[in-house]
Amino acid sequence: MNETDFMTRAEAAEMARRLDAEDARASHRLAELEETTKQIGALTLSVQKLADSVEQMAGKLSEQSRTLADIEGRPAQDMHSVKIAVITAIATFTASSLVQALLPLIAGALAH
Repeated sequence: MNETDFMTRAEAAEMARRLDAEDARASHRLAELEETTKQIGALTLSVQKLADSVEQMAGKLSEQSRTLADIEGRPAQDMHSVKIAVITAIATFTASSLVQALLPLIAGALAH
């Protein structure tokens, strides 16, 4: 064997130093990846919560839209009821006036 087949102590120490440095960099990258994974998990959970909130708001908005449509329709219904009441009052007044006017005539005709 010749001398070039083996590493010197200095070369071995340099190789060990480089391996340790690479190990430290890999450990640092792994720690960063773990932190990123945690952040992505937290972000995913936040997005899910946001989606749930939006879904609830959409349901409430739909319910409020129906309620608003009902409220907007009430004046028309109320006005219809008022019209019917006025027509009924006029018809009742007209009928009672007619009966009141005809009663003396009918009573006079029956008396003769």
